[in-house]
Amino acid sequence: MQRSLEMDLNLRIPPKLTVVLDAETDSGTYLEDWSQIEEALEDVLENADRIDFSASAVSVILQGILSPDPRERKMYFEIASILVERRMLDKSHLINILMEYLMDEIPHYGIELILNLLNQIGDIQSEEIAEVYIPLLTKPLNIKIRKEIMYGITAVYIYTTADIILRILLKHCRQFDSLNSFVAVMIIEGCIKSLQVVSKESCSMVASIFSILLEKELQATTKKVTELFCDCTFIYKISKNSNVVIEGLFNTVYYLSQKYWKKTERVCVCQMLESLFRLNNASFDESLRRYNHKRYTTYLVKSDK
Repeated sequence: MQRSLEMDLNLRIPPKLTVVLDAETDSGTYLEDWSQIEEALEDVLENADRIDFSASAVSVILQGILSPDPRERKMYFEIASILVERRMLDKSHLINILMEYLMDEIPHYGIELILNLLNQIGDIQSEEIAEVYIPLLTKPLNIKIRKEIMYGITAVYIYTTADIILRILLKHCRQFDSLNSFVAVMIIEGCIKSLQVVSKESCSMVASIFSILLEKELQATTKKVTELFCDCTFIYKISKNSNVVIEGLFNTVYYLSQKYWKKTERVCVCQMLESLFRLNNASFDESLRRYNHKRYTTYLVKSDK
């Protein structure tokens, strides 16, 4: 016989901390009233597969996942996972929580668990990729949140073209910090490698995104992009539209090859130049010609002043 949780889950909403530190290092704090909360939650968890959860109870559970106490978050998450299995959790509630985080209305506690629940439910729509998953990369994150974002985009979201993902990445990538820039490159790698056919538009956007990220001069991102252009699978996928890739990337890579003085970075970009040449030497030569012509024209204009 099922029983209503509305009477059984009279628990306090987790308190909000007055000071929240960086998402990368701040895992929360242990709350003093945990022992009482734990006892009540253990009873709920034990019976969660047969309790008739009310709407207000579900709301309490989701609020509990956002607790600053990692122990409390974990138990509420386990209860919520059972709700997902029973198809009792509307993903719109999860989306609303993520939107609150995007608007700086709540801290980062439990955001990776909310994303995990959303990924468990599946059926991720393009609008959710465009409005939630990728925009989250503009926020301070930790490794767990990044992993859930990557998994949702590359493994849960069903796509036959990367255009939507790339278009939104291109829109936001200037706002990505160093770690999220690296994640963006990994998302692109996963998308491109999984597709049977990569469109010309997709290749053009990949080049534009890489160019923007490389301009930030982040060592890990530069190294990862360089590795991709030495990856046979990735190269094969973009090879049919290699000319647009080279046209979009050449100026940035060539400029960096002239600018870098540190040996590690210089080796990376020079290796990337070599990979671009091998990808399509005719387009490479034409891009180099245009680059030098532009520099020469600029020099003449300055000389006339």
